[in-house]
Amino acid sequence: MSFLQRIMGKWVRACVFQKGEYKRFSVFKKIIQMYDKRPKLDEIAYDYFSYILENIGGVKNKITALDGLAVIEYMIFRHEVFLKIIEENGGRWGKVNLTCLDEKKDLYKQNSKGDVFYLIYKTPTNCFYKNKRWKRFFYGSLGDLGWDRIQFIDDGGKRQYAYITNIGDLPLKKGHVFLRCHSPGKGYVSENVYIGRHLGMMCDICVFDYRGTLNSKGIPSEGGYYLDAITIFEQLVYKYKYELKKIWVTGFSLGAAVAAIIKLKYHRFGINYICENSFCSLKELIKKRNKIIKLVGFIGVNSILSKDKKTLKLIKQDFFNTAEKFNILINEKQTVCDKKGMVIIISTKNDSVVPNKSCKVLFNLSKCFSNAFMLFCENEYGEGHMVKPIENKDFWLKYIEILRNYNN
Repeated sequence: MSFLQRIMGKWVRACVFQKGEYKRFSVFKKIIQMYDKRPKLDEIAYDYFSYILENIGGVKNKITALDGLAVIEYMIFRHEVFLKIIEENGGRWGKVNLTCLDEKKDLYKQNSKGDVFYLIYKTPTNCFYKNKRWKRFFYGSLGDLGWDRIQFIDDGGKRQYAYITNIGDLPLKKGHVFLRCHSPGKGYVSENVYIGRHLGMMCDICVFDYRGTLNSKGIPSEGGYYLDAITIFEQLVYKYKYELKKIWVTGFSLGAAVAAIIKLKYHRFGINYICENSFCSLKELIKKRNKIIKLVGFIGVNSILSKDKKTLKLIKQDFFNTAEKFNILINEKQTVCDKKGMVIIISTKNDSVVPNKSCKVLFNLSKCFSNAFMLFCENEYGEGHMVKPIENKDFWLKYIEILRNYNN
């Protein structure tokens, strides 16, 4: 590899792996932060959100990746544990037929349909210490999970504050888990709203950090990222005993390209896949950038590949080419006539990083081997790629409706 390729490769790695390169090349921190554009997750914020997630029942674990070259930190949330914690702090979580809602939230009209609301609210008590503990838990731990806070009248005629965690019947039966592959520009603790939304459906959640990111050890690479995701996936199957067809592998941007390797590997078992604002392949994405980025990208793109023999024996690298993985599934004869699992492709308006066309291509391909749906998130202002669709209330209701189409 020439000197120019090594230099350009460092730039490419800084853009692709972002936080995974922090510890290895501290000189790139400023570059990565400039590229990121989002609020920075410093150590204080990390400790704060980590505390919140553990306080609602998240359990941290570490495991050695399949190639033995990394130690991956992950956190799992079980909705049964979350329910128990709510009760221990003096609260309830369940269905409520609301008779009075906060007018400011404009929820009177919504309830005219007779919708059932799932709320988290306080158990009636006159004990000062229990009330104080509930307030601390309600506003502190639950306040950062992205739910709407309302006022309602309980059965005793008292006005209470509550969080709406779900509107209408639950979209999925018990036993479902969402495995989240986040963007490499952040750690899993930043997924607090995503975690809250899915816990609110009474589903389980698992999040993890790729090798080199925050407390996960190892050197980032494309093959390494794939093996990190597969390692955690296999934990869900073999350690936590989830049914394969009840696992939802989801990802945002490059995280969706990582999640696609699991869909490819385990599609025949009915794995479900959700893609948010992702590209068809990294090389294709580089082609659509300006001349300077295109030049740097094609000179240094090979730097993202693992060269380690242990990794190469276990996984094939393709420059995060999700479209190629989908084409492999299409070409497997048994999948053409036998669609398995669900695929949901999510695209955000005004995305200047990933063209909307990429999501449409992935959707058209996925229709050939799965029950596929496509969702658009309408955002009028700002950079669409940085928008988190799950945090948009209107989008969330559409998302839940699609999940109700799942029949297993």
